[in-house]
Amino acid sequence: MPARSSIITGPARLVMSAASLHTKGDLNVDIIEETIPIETAPYGRIDERAVDAMIKISGTPDGRWSSAIRGILFPYLNPTIGADIFTASDVPLAIHDQNAHLHTVVAAALTKMPSLTLTPRETMLGDFEFTGIRGTGKDWDDADGLYTVATSGGSLTDTAFTVAAIKTQVYSGVWSGITGFSSAFYTVEGWTVDFDLQTTPIQVDEIGTIKQVLSSVSVMARCRPLGVSWANIEAALKIQGTGGARGRSLQAAGADLTITGADASTIIVLKSPNLKSAGYKFGNAIVRDGELAWVGTRSFSSGVAGAIATMAG
Repeated sequence: MPARSSIITGPARLVMSAASLHTKGDLNVDIIEETIPIETAPYGRIDERAVDAMIKISGTPDGRWSSAIRGILFPYLNPTIGADIFTASDVPLAIHDQNAHLHTVVAAALTKMPSLTLTPRETMLGDFEFTGIRGTGKDWDDADGLYTVATSGGSLTDTAFTVAAIKTQVYSGVWSGITGFSSAFYTVEGWTVDFDLQTTPIQVDEIGTIKQVLSSVSVMARCRPLGVSWANIEAALKIQGTGGARGRSLQAAGADLTITGADASTIIVLKSPNLKSAGYKFGNAIVRDGELAWVGTRSFSSGVAGAIATMAG
């Protein structure tokens, strides 16, 4: 029977680029080896051969809203499409557990930005995912080229941790200059802001995945606003009437959507968005206002692309 001390349990914190992050639940590390089958006509599948290896790190953040945490969880708000998300130099991701163990992903990059849930009923941040690949210049037979485990050097203590940094509050929206939306409006059940991040792996025969390039980033904000009339929604949505046209650019409004917390410092701005969908709800005990969705677009100045969103707080 194994000794009780050999059965390891306990939480951990994630450290990357001087930012420290706890999770609400489990922090998951999946070590994935990709293989190809070897098959023959008389024997069927007789073997599998390794062709790639990577690490996936996932969890739900504790909900703190700080510049350091935003820096590692939202690095692509002003994306350079085609850039290597792992950069020229390895950026390690360290996992410190309460047993002083230290696990390290040699080269890591964020591959899923969390959704934002902006309401007093929940913490702000949704699930994240980091991906780890082999360190630059490391071959398959190099020691410690992908992932390391040490039984010392870890510390669960996060000196930057404060309860006050976990934001749960009311939010209002302002869509500048758009009739019916240009004064602060509130919602039935808060806001959701979702990010879609797409990357493309670059593989070479000797290593497998050697980098990943950024191929697409988009953002959408959703809420059920209170007190906005159909006339105002119709005029902004432009699915009929004045301004409606097949092929119309959703960037045409040219107005930013600003979502501000009650603390007046937590601010999320979608750049040059426009309405993508609207609706209503009917029932005996349901608020009539349906969900509106804004899709962010990317504007250009003198040929230089701008951010899709900004954050403060």
